[in-house]
Amino acid sequence: MHGSRRVPAVLIVGACCVVLAGILWALFAHELHTDGRSPSRVLPPFEAEGYYRAQTWFIAPALLGLWGVLSLVAHRLTGGAGRGTLVGLAGWLGVVYGLALLLAFVGPEWLVYRRDGIEGLRAAVRVTAPALAALTWLGATLVLWRVRGASPSRATTAAFAALLVQAALGAPFLR
Repeated sequence: MHGSRRVPAVLIVGACCVVLAGILWALFAHELHTDGRSPSRVLPPFEAEGYYRAQTWFIAPALLGLWGVLSLVAHRLTGGAGRGTLVGLAGWLGVVYGLALLLAFVGPEWLVYRRDGIEGLRAAVRVTAPALAALTWLGATLVLWRVRGASPSRATTAAFAALLVQAALGAPFLR
């Protein structure tokens, strides 16, 4: 097609990583709901008893939105368009974000839940949450350093700030 713009492959791969993490998280939330589990606290408009049922439907779109926030903040903090496209950066950050969620959070927690039940899950989160933060921070720092050409200190700081913003937006409603 003449004049059409192709979507960069890295953006498609990044989006697929985030969507896959969202789908697996949704399936895990569905299992938690089916097993009659509920989080200890939730914010309105949710009720604890139906939270995991609701999360089944909103987690994938929420992760896509949080990935967008992460990418936009990182883009702005590392020089904006003068350092490269937001689309390219978002693609690489999507790979990091999605794979970190799969490898350090959703995958391990689901396996622990299946093996050790809810008590095992409550203990696992003390390990998985910091592991997810560290892995995502490291990956985002490497992307900002290698893809954006930010200095190691700027990449580290920008990655931390971008992750902090997306975490602040997501933490109130993600369980």
